[in-house]
This record gives sequence, structure tokens and C-alpha cells, in this order.
Amino acid sequence: MRLVVAVTACAVVLLTSHTALAHGDDRLVSDTLMLGPGETVAFEGDIHYHRLVGRFVADAPVEVRLIQTDTGSTAIDLDPGSDLAVNQLVRCCDGRAWSPHQLVIENTGAGPVTVEAKATLVHDDLAVMVYRAESGTAESVVVMGALWVWALARIRRRKSSTPPARAIRTVGVVLGSVLTLGLYGAVRYRAGSAPGLLAGLADVPVLPFNPIVSRASLLMGLAMIGWAVAGARWAKAGGVMPRRAWVALGVLVVGAVVVTAAAVGTTYQVLGMPLAMALTAAIPVLVFMAVELKRRHVEE
Repeated sequence: MRLVVAVTACAVVLLTSHTALAHGDDRLVSDTLMLGPGETVAFEGDIHYHRLVGRFVADAPVEVRLIQTDTGSTAIDLDPGSDLAVNQLVRCCDGRAWSPHQLVIENTGAGPVTVEAKATLVHDDLAVMVYRAESGTAESVVVMGALWVWALARIRRRKSSTPPARAIRTVGVVLGSVLTLGLYGAVRYRAGSAPGLLAGLADVPVLPFNPIVSRASLLMGLAMIGWAVAGARWAKAGGVMPRRAWVALGVLVVGAVVVTAAAVGTTYQVLGMPLAMALTAAIPVLVFMAVELKRRHVEE
């Protein structure tokens, strides 16, 4: 198991190192603001394929905008309201590291307003990957696939076993954790699928804010390691688990990848990289399943 974790960790480093070098997250505001009539408050932040994730709850309508500072253009403009949620990607900036932006909250009413404001710039590593906004993404997927094939082949040669209950529990924990975080983000920030998952990270207290490694990078790394551990335990349970149950669990392991790829492809309207990652992860599992079933059939 240590081998699989180490191999997967190496793949994650290869996959995310180009983003981890420069693009962290940034909490713009988390405070109660009191604005007089016509008053505006602004918060500065630098963007490179970041999502603006926020909630603004006020006792009167306010306007919220995200403005690119050096050009004055508006990247995000929310309709005025007293309960606003935003989870939107800013595809900026190709060819340079950062672009300065301002989050502007404005009271356009005739009376004072109190606003509970929480807004975060969450670096969207998924967008960087699917749009291939930085170099190294395609090559890292190939390396990741090769390492995963090697790990499964090594598991098969060693023929060690994992108790079925442990394999089932691991798959359940990994899938349950991702689904819970995604559901929370979807409900709070009113955007489901992959954006909901990334938005949910904005409120995870155990993940620190820093200018180097984004929360999305950490999530991708943990999810991939967790999935690899679950897949490895499933593979090692093949000799002791009832055939139908083992096949069903393997289908669930593969299905998680397929559903994730479909969600990412649908969200970003790009098929290439999500499909490549799905095939890279799923095909070795399916091949392992076919070989193991054939072996068991011969032995029986």
C-alpha cells in the first residue's frame, strides 16, 4: 500500500507542480461591513484562472462587481440583491502570471446597509488543466497513467490480499467525502458539479490560505491519492471477495472516474483532457478486472 501511495503522490506532484509554484488562494473579505448611502468599499486581489467564490447577505440590496484594475473592465457583475452568491471563473490571464482585480461592494440605496460579506479567490486548477493554460498538463497525465499501470501490475505479482470490508469502507469514505464537500458548495454557493466542489473548499478551515499551493491542488492530490488507495485495496481484495461483489465495487471505482470526467467536461465545455484522464485511470482498472476474472475462472 505504501508503494501505491508513493506512486500516486509522485503523479500528483507532476500533475500540479506547474500551478503550485505560483497560484494560491486569497481571502478577499470575511467581515461585517456597514455602508452609508452611496458608499463603496473595495478589496484588492490578483487573479490567474481563479474563481470568485462568495456570499453577501445584507439588510438592503447591494451591488457586487469584480473589476480588472489595470483596464477598468468588469469581469463579474451581480444583479443587485440582499442575498447574493457567486461562484464564477475568471479566465485570466494567458501569457502572464497575475492580473490585479478589485472586488467592489456598493450601497446604491438611500439608507445605510449592513453586509455580511465573505469572498475568496479560489485558484481553479481544473480550469488550468482542461484549457491547458500552462505547460506540462498533457505530459503529466501520461506519466500518471504509466505509474498507475506499474502499481497495479506490482499488486498482481505480489498477490497479497485486503479484507473485503476494508476495501468497501475505503471506497465509501473517498466517494462520500468528495460528494459531501461538493453538495455543501453547491447549496451554499448555488453552483453544482465541479464548481460546487471547488467552492466548498473556500470554507474548509483545516486547509490554510497561502500564496503558493492552492486548495484545489490539495484537493486534487488528496482525491487522487484516496482514489488510488481505494483502487489498490479493491484490486487486492480480488482473491478473497465474492466475484459479483468484487466486480460491482470495481465498477464503482471506475464509475467515479467516468462521472468526474463527465462533470468536468460538461462544466468547462472541453472534452480532451477530462477524457484523457478518465481513460488513463479507468482502462488499467478494467484490464486488471478482466485478467483477474479470467484467472479465477481457470482456477475454478
